[in-house]
Amino acid sequence: MLALRNSVRAPERLLLTLLTLMLGGALFMGVLATARSFDRTLDRLLTQQNAMDSLLVFEDVERAGRVVPLAESHPDVTAAEAWYSEKAGMTLPDGSELEMSVLGVPQDTAFYRPDLADGVWLSHGAPDGIVLNVDWAAAAGVGVGDSVTLTLGDVESTWQVVGLNRELSMAGAQDFAAVHSYVSFGAISRVLGRVDRTQSLRVGYTVHDAASQARITDELVDLLESEGVSVFSVQTIAQIEQRADNLYSILITVLLVMSLLMAVVGGLGLMGMMAINVMERRKEIGVMRAIGAGDVAVLQIFWGESMVVALLSYVLAVVGSVPIGRFMSRAIGLSFLKMPLDFAYAWPSLWLWLAIIAVIGTVASILPAWSAARLSVRESLSYE
Repeated sequence: MLALRNSVRAPERLLLTLLTLMLGGALFMGVLATARSFDRTLDRLLTQQNAMDSLLVFEDVERAGRVVPLAESHPDVTAAEAWYSEKAGMTLPDGSELEMSVLGVPQDTAFYRPDLADGVWLSHGAPDGIVLNVDWAAAAGVGVGDSVTLTLGDVESTWQVVGLNRELSMAGAQDFAAVHSYVSFGAISRVLGRVDRTQSLRVGYTVHDAASQARITDELVDLLESEGVSVFSVQTIAQIEQRADNLYSILITVLLVMSLLMAVVGGLGLMGMMAINVMERRKEIGVMRAIGAGDVAVLQIFWGESMVVALLSYVLAVVGSVPIGRFMSRAIGLSFLKMPLDFAYAWPSLWLWLAIIAVIGTVASILPAWSAARLSVRESLSYE
């Protein structure tokens, strides 16, 4: 009861201490919620949208009818698809020109699941249909039904926009997360006059963990190169996920350090608050000791007071972590992925921050409580 009463004796001092500790805790839990939201969004956009296990790019253009059966002959390969990519110049309806990457994909592809914002996918569109990134199309002023002109190599061709697609678009990750436009594999082969030609394979495996992906990919590369097919580069989905994680992990780490530093500042404020309380209540301490309070009782009173403040800040931090987490998820998502993250609260952060704030409350009370316990009755009662 003394701990509860004494913790609110100086409301202004209590409010300042609570505010700092609450902000530190809310930021800490909000950052962990943002990290979980990023993982959830990345899984949806990358792993679920791209069902392949590896991407193999060849040094030269190869015959699709040769490399696909070779890849599928591996016992751990379930399927392989030949894709074709080409840099292209696009002429928009207003006459402006832009450079972009065009992917020729099988119309019945099993390795890519579009997330259409409008229109239809290639399997339901016209033979000369093209699917654009929805954000890119909005910035360029292009919509479903418009016609655009592509310059593929030296060949100009007209395509009709049949769909607008949401996809992973991460700043600074041009190798694996650039914005692409999609046309059918047959259509781009026809325009370029290249029959049964490809520069890359998307491959699916029987197992999908990172170690198995790396092992099977190495074996697949050895198999292809033993047949005279030179592989220029390989990427597994696990590697792509790791690269994406690396792009934001530094930011998450910095934000976590900031939140912990704020918590340390709050802990120092709590320690200062407790020290002032000891100074202001020396006579009270003397009276308690005169009527029989021992060192342990005095220590418990001031430790309890510190823990009351810490736990009050914890409750406020839990409440504040939800709006802070949502705000950070939106801001970081728009910065990295050009879209808000799929918010997911990090429930383990509740227990983690509870443990941290309990440690902060205990450490902040050690010196003030110890100094209070060491006061003699004569020193306490003679204090002016």
